[in-house]
Amino acid sequence: MSFTTRSPIVVGLDGSPSSDAALAWAVDAARRLRAPMRLIHAIDLTRYAGRWQDLTPALDTQRDRARSVLAPALAGLKYGELAIESYVELGRPAAILIEQSANAQLVVIGSRGHGDLVGLLLGSTSLQVAMHADCPVIVVREPLPGQEPGRSAGRVLVGVDGTEVSEAAIRFAFEEADTRRLGLTALHAWQLPDAEFEVALPAEWAAAQERERAVLAERLAGWGEKYPDVDVIHKTRRADPASALVTEAAGAALTVVGSRGAGGFRGLLLGSVSHAVLHHAGSPVAIVRTGDAT
Repeated sequence: MSFTTRSPIVVGLDGSPSSDAALAWAVDAARRLRAPMRLIHAIDLTRYAGRWQDLTPALDTQRDRARSVLAPALAGLKYGELAIESYVELGRPAAILIEQSANAQLVVIGSRGHGDLVGLLLGSTSLQVAMHADCPVIVVREPLPGQEPGRSAGRVLVGVDGTEVSEAAIRFAFEEADTRRLGLTALHAWQLPDAEFEVALPAEWAAAQERERAVLAERLAGWGEKYPDVDVIHKTRRADPASALVTEAAGAALTVVGSRGAGGFRGLLLGSVSHAVLHHAGSPVAIVRTGDAT
């Protein structure tokens, strides 16, 4: 098999069940995209700062743990099918993965690692990477217990907000649906101010619905022709966009949301919708920024 790109899929591993799920997702993507993989395990010694003068014993212990994480992961992969590199890096996991994102096509990370508090659906590392990476980020979580499947279960779901912010997300979602041979649901949720809605006449309400359907159709124009094998469902809903996406996302193969920003440590780059979807969606989530390329 020849690899069609030099840009790797970067995977953050820490030995947690969540990172195991991220590795499985990344392996599937690497095979589909014929992309090399770069497995990263970070050793963060900041927790020992100020307590130990000699950090050598802690570093040796953490290096042994890193080998115990990477060795099983590598042993389970077939090198004939995948080009794989693995690295143990010294530093904060989020900072290392953000740095690695500069020349990656994807960063794939579990939603919650060993260092996160029990009960959290999203850990601090995955949130920081999603906020600041220079390429699309896939945050993978295990299925939420007891959650009923949403209407887009088994499909790729993309949030469309009617602005250029969602353009890169739409492209990413179509490519993902096409390579995985899955259907695609494009959801455009919209709201009117409560006071305006309460006094709206039926004709005005119908006109608003048609206007929002036109917004969605305009944003999707041309993509169906480019990806004729993708089964596309258009959905418009008068609802809070974050709540609508989270409800729809349960059991989806992937939920894709756009976010404004240019990467790096230059401010908060996640909007309220993408932030809420990351925290609450019962599916893997892709954060794709305006200008992101795959």
